[in-house]
Amino acid sequence: MKSAVAQTGRSRMKVLTKVAGVAAGILLVAYVVMLPTLREKAKENQDMNLVREVAIACHRFADANDGVMPAAVADLVPYLVTEADLARVELVAIGKLSEIKEPARVPQVISTRISSRGLQAVAFADAHCDLVAASGR
Repeated sequence: MKSAVAQTGRSRMKVLTKVAGVAAGILLVAYVVMLPTLREKAKENQDMNLVREVAIACHRFADANDGVMPAAVADLVPYLVTEADLARVELVAIGKLSEIKEPARVPQVISTRISSRGLQAVAFADAHCDLVAASGR
């Protein structure tokens, strides 16, 4: 009787081992397939954070300069909270912040990097950010 029970236990262990191996293989394939997508989304998030930070610095600059937006990215250095890679952004909106008619539609800062999905991080004059289809500039 003991040998039959031991035999059944060993058979179950073999089945469980095979199932675990198959599950690990499926997870590994899913990881390898998803890794490039996850990396790209991480880069897009970094771009979004950068344009958001630069847009906020633009608003700080405008507050300190009678509502006038900075003419160059270098003007923003004293207004940035962290050291930002300013070569990765471009200022689009210039002039007086109060003269922008539809701030939610006017791009203020754009990322110079276009993702593999064809998206570009943009901060608008009202300081909200979004990923938008890159324009053919």
